[in-house]
Amino acid sequence: MDRHLKSMGKTLGVKNQVFRGEVNIFWDEIRQGKKETILYLHGFSDRKENFYYAAKTLSRTYDIIMPELPGFGGSEKHHDRQYGIADYILWFERFLLSLDIEKVHLAGASMGGAISAHLATRHPEKVKSLTLIDSAGFVLDNYNTFYEEVLGDECPFLIKSEQEYEVFRARIFFNQIKIPNFVKEYLIKEMIDNHDWYKKILYDTFDEKPLDGLTVNKPSITLNNLFGKITIPVNIIWGKEDTLFPYQMAEYAHKTINGSRLRILENVGHCPQLENPRLFSRTLGELLSL
Repeated sequence: MDRHLKSMGKTLGVKNQVFRGEVNIFWDEIRQGKKETILYLHGFSDRKENFYYAAKTLSRTYDIIMPELPGFGGSEKHHDRQYGIADYILWFERFLLSLDIEKVHLAGASMGGAISAHLATRHPEKVKSLTLIDSAGFVLDNYNTFYEEVLGDECPFLIKSEQEYEVFRARIFFNQIKIPNFVKEYLIKEMIDNHDWYKKILYDTFDEKPLDGLTVNKPSITLNNLFGKITIPVNIIWGKEDTLFPYQMAEYAHKTINGSRLRILENVGHCPQLENPRLFSRTLGELLSL
């Protein structure tokens, strides 16, 4: 799998970078002198390279920056460090402010969406638009969501066997993506090997903790009351068949965020950027051009 993604990255002209801070942030960039830049933050248990599929189309129009969320992919893992949502926000706040770019189109998927939303509200001067992709952080009454599963110790991301991995894939994708056996075996091993590590990050993420003027409430990634004063354009892209965060959350977000634009993608699950990268890229490109 790594060879395949490295080959794709080479074709796209990806350059590997490191931002050195409290934790090191490994990031990839596709810079071809485009007028505008997309900064994409991936979700829980994902990796930056998985955005290459969408970047194949988007890089024709935009420069693209793809950081690795610390603790995932090939990044460092510090078992003695807290990986709460407030920590991620502050780590990426410093990363965002370090970029030699006036403004970025900030896009975040799932957990990356929650982080992106906080960054956009804290630093609107650095963000031209915000796009939430099946974002974590919206809490609705009467809807069974991923949060209840985590708090009930039934998290689909905590894999111990091939059977559990298959259940996980069925939860993430509405249409199962065909992958070679060697890639599947790699992914299963990676998920099993990271079982305890992912559990730590989940518990850290749901741990309420004020930090450096940032107060978060349980679940700590909630966005329900965040958008009252937001002034930048907000786009919402959501898979209609998302079983982690039902599309009604997207409808709620759209009503909550004044002037937001909503696109619900039919026959797509939690990861439209992976499940249907062409549709996703076309949708995001259309929204950013408005």
